[in-house]
Amino acid sequence: IAIAIENESHSLPMLRNAGAFALSILPTGARQLAGKLGRSSANVPNKLEDAPYHAAPISGAPVLDEATGWLDCRVVSEQPSGDHVLVVAEVVEAGVQTDAETLTLRETGFRYAG
Repeated sequence: IAIAIENESHSLPMLRNAGAFALSILPTGARQLAGKLGRSSANVPNKLEDAPYHAAPISGAPVLDEATGWLDCRVVSEQPSGDHVLVVAEVVEAGVQTDAETLTLRETGFRYAG
């Protein structure tokens, strides 16, 4: 998979240090949580506060308990892309936690200009 992370993101150095990450897939109705997680760490320093989670089996990265599913990923490479870094990762493990519809960008009403 590929993800884009802002160069100034607090998460980027953590991802680089760990060489891995987990991606939690949120269920429909989780707009508030998605909004909290999407805010700048300068505004929300402890994004996982009050969001129960457990460790992904391979990387140990946090997987949200509320997630419908998750991907445990190992970073393969990264490429600068303007004010972001494009991170390419291999999915090394995946799981489904519950059978529910997935939260979509359309449902949230969020806009992302990248």
